Amino acid sequence: MNKNRLLKIFGISLVVIAIGAALLTIPLTLVGKNRFRVSIETLISESLGYELVIAGDIELSFFPRFEFLIEDLRLKNPEFPQELASARSAVISVDIWEFAENRLRVDELLFRGVHINQRIEADGRNIWHSPQFLDSLGASTAETELSQRDTGAAGEGYVSVGRIVLEDSSIDFQDVSRGSNYSLRDVTLEILEANNAGTDFAAEGLATYALFSAAHADEILVPFNFGAELAVDSRARQATIHELRLGIAPMLATAKATVDWQQGALAMRGTVQAPRFDLSDFLSGFELAGSGLTGSGLPGSGLPGTAPNGVDPENTDSAMSPTLAPAPVSFNFGFSLDQTGFTIPDLDATLGAATIDADFKRLAATASNGPNLNYSIRAATLDLSFLDRKRVAFWQQIALGFVTGRHGNTTASIDIEGVTGARSSVGELQVFISTEGNVQNIELQPLAVWGGEIGGVLRVDSPPAGEQVIELDARLRRVDFNSFSEFLVPEDLSDAYSMSPFASSFSGKLSADLALTAAGDEAAMIADSVVGDITFDLRDNTVNIGLIKQVFSSISALSPVGGSTENWPDSTRFNQLGGFINFTNGMNAPHRVNLIMDNLEIDGSGSIDIVSGDFDYRLAFTLLENARVEPLLINGAHRGKPWPVNCAANLGAPVSQFCSPDFAGVRELFAPPTSSPPSLQTPD
Repeated sequence: MNKNRLLKIFGISLVVIAIGAALLTIPLTLVGKNRFRVSIETLISESLGYELVIAGDIELSFFPRFEFLIEDLRLKNPEFPQELASARSAVISVDIWEFAENRLRVDELLFRGVHINQRIEADGRNIWHSPQFLDSLGASTAETELSQRDTGAAGEGYVSVGRIVLEDSSIDFQDVSRGSNYSLRDVTLEILEANNAGTDFAAEGLATYALFSAAHADEILVPFNFGAELAVDSRARQATIHELRLGIAPMLATAKATVDWQQGALAMRGTVQAPRFDLSDFLSGFELAGSGLTGSGLPGSGLPGTAPNGVDPENTDSAMSPTLAPAPVSFNFGFSLDQTGFTIPDLDATLGAATIDADFKRLAATASNGPNLNYSIRAATLDLSFLDRKRVAFWQQIALGFVTGRHGNTTASIDIEGVTGARSSVGELQVFISTEGNVQNIELQPLAVWGGEIGGVLRVDSPPAGEQVIELDARLRRVDFNSFSEFLVPEDLSDAYSMSPFASSFSGKLSADLALTAAGDEAAMIADSVVGDITFDLRDNTVNIGLIKQVFSSISALSPVGGSTENWPDSTRFNQLGGFINFTNGMNAPHRVNLIMDNLEIDGSGSIDIVSGDFDYRLAFTLLENARVEPLLINGAHRGKPWPVNCAANLGAPVSQFCSPDFAGVRELFAPPTSSPPSLQTPD
C-alpha cells in the first residue's frame, strides 16, 4: 500500500533506530568483520524485507566505549532497481552497563553523508513499500509489551538513544506519476535523549528545500530550520509532537500532531498555524538558481525574523532583489493523515485585508486508480500587486503542475471575488476542475478583464505511459488590445516592446477564438507541438498604416501606371479587421497568417520568436476588388494582384526596416505578357 511522503519520513526515522537497535542484538562472540557484515545484512533483510549491503569497512572498538564504525551502507528494496538509501558512514556507541541490566541504551548514533531516495513510479508504486517492514513495527511493539509484563518494570524493554546526529545528508522526492521533483539538501539533524518510553525529547535541524522546474531550467531554493518537542510511546503505539517549529524567514509556523500506529498502519492528525508575517519578505528570502534572480539573502540558522546573513537591506541590489510591497499573511488549519489519504477540513488564512477559506482532501491511490483529489478555495478580493513577476512566473508553473498533475478523479472549485495584480485587475474568478480517469478539464468561467472578458476550457489527457495531450478552447471578447498585448510580453522585454513600433500600430477591442492542441510534459515541448487555429477580429480600431504605405509606395515606383498612396493617412479605421493564424507544427515553426482590412488582404506564412522578437514572413498584399468601403484608394491597375512582400526584422527595429517588396516578384507582375504565335485557322 502506498504511503504518504510524510509518513515515509517518519518511517525512515524508525528504520534508523531499528538498524541501530538491531546491530546491538548480534552476539559479541561474532568478532570477525566478515561475520559481522553477514549477520547485519541478514538481520535487516529478514526483519525489514530490505536488502542491506555493507560495501565498506567495519571497525569495532571496546574502549572507552563499545562502538561500531561502518562505512558505505546501501539499502535496497528487492522489487525496485533504485537504492532506497545510502550512508557514507555510521557510528553506533553503546552503553554496555545499561544493556547488561536489560535496558537498551545507545549513547550515540552518528550518520554522515546519508542520502534517502523517495520515489513513486508511473504506475503509482512506492519504492519504499514493504509489508514486512510495516508488520515488523507491530511485532516489535507486541514483543516490548510482553517483555514489560514479564519483567513488571516500566523501564525495562525500552530503547533509548542519548544522541542521534545526521550530517551532510539529503532526501530526494520524485513522483514520476505526477512529474514532480524536489529534494531536501544540506540536512543536519540532532535528536537528544530519544526513547520509546513516552518521555519527551527534543529535535533540531537545518535543511534547504529545492524544487526543480524543468520547464524553466530553474530551481527554487528555500533554506529553513526546524525544531520539535515530541514523545514516542511504543506501548501505546503512539507518538506525540507537542510542538513543531518551522522557520523560513520571516515566517515561523508551529504545529501539533499525534501519530498512531496500529497493526502496521500509520496515522497522523494535528494543527498548523502561522501568526501574521510579511509574505513579501518571505518571497524575497528565496533564491531562484539558474535564473539570475535571488532574494535579499539566505536566512541564517537562527529563528525566523533574524536578518539574513551578511545582508544590508539598505544596500541590496534592486536588480537582483526587487523591493516588494508589504503583504501581511497568516494561516491556521487542522489536518489528518492516514493510509486512506490526507485531509484539511478547513483552512483559514488572510492576505492583506482579504480572507481565504479552503478545504482539501487527497485520497490515497489504489491499484487501479491514482490518488483522488478534492478541494475548494473561496476568497474575498485579493491584492497581488506586491508580487514580483519573475518570481511569480515560477510559482505559476508550480501551480499549473499541481492542477494538471496526474490524479485519479478530481473535483475542485476556485471562487475569488476579484484579483488585483501588478499589471492588471480582474473581476470574479471562477474555475472548475474535474478529472475522470486520465482526462482532466479546467473550465474558466467568463472573467472580466482588460475591459472585456475571457473564458475557456483546458483539457489535459495524461496517460499512464506516454506524453500528455493538451487541448485549449478559449475565447476573448472585446478586450483592450494594448492591455492584452502588454500582458503577453515577458517582463524583461516589456520596456523594449513599449518603445517598439508594433506597440503603437494597433488599438481597439479584440475578440478571438483559440482552438489549439499540443503534446508534451514541458513548456518547450508543448510550444513545438502546437497545432490549430486562432481566429480574431479588432473592432473600434485605429491602425497605423505607415508600413502599408511604404510597401505600396515602392510598388508604385515600379509600376508603369504610377500610384496614389500619397493621399493615404498615417492612421485610419477599418470597418472590418480580422483574420486567422494557423499552426501545423508548433508555434516557432512556419505558420500561416491571414489579415483582412476592408479592401486589403495580407496572407502568407512565416515564424516569430516570441522571446527575442525576431520574425521572418513571406507575405502577399492584395487590394481587393469591389470593396464595400475603400479607405485605401489606389490605381485600379494595382487591384486584385498579390504583391509579394518580405518581412524579416525585429519588433524593436524601426518600421522602415520591417518589410519591403519582393522586387523580383513585383517586376514579373509588371512584365509585358509574352506574345504567343498565331493559331492556325481552318476555313469554313
